[in-house]
Amino acid sequence: MKNNIQDIFAKMDKSSQENFQTEKYLTLYTAGQLFAIRSSNVVEIVRIQPITFLPKLPPYVKGVINLRGKIVPLIDLRLKLGKPEIPYTDQTSIVVVQTEEMSIGLIVDGVDDVTDISQNQI
Repeated sequence: MKNNIQDIFAKMDKSSQENFQTEKYLTLYTAGQLFAIRSSNVVEIVRIQPITFLPKLPPYVKGVINLRGKIVPLIDLRLKLGKPEIPYTDQTSIVVVQTEEMSIGLIVDGVDDVTDISQNQI
């Protein structure tokens, strides 16, 4: 009985610690909303650059860029969220993230900061 109680408390302790562990996240904004992406998924951040249009794709898929010889498809996060399109500015950025299959560029209105966020804040 005593071992079972100790096991229960040990599991509760571990669960509490996991909830307060922090990870680094890149915060960014688009359409007036703040978002966070786990920084370990971010490959790099680049300024908006000329985009090669590809036909027959959803409007939020803006095309591709050539990033040092690597073709990266671009998704405009604003359009993906159903918000109206606006002209790109000098604050507009491409956040290149790595998925399991490929790199994808997310077009965002701006990049904010890298911050520590604990699991219980998500």
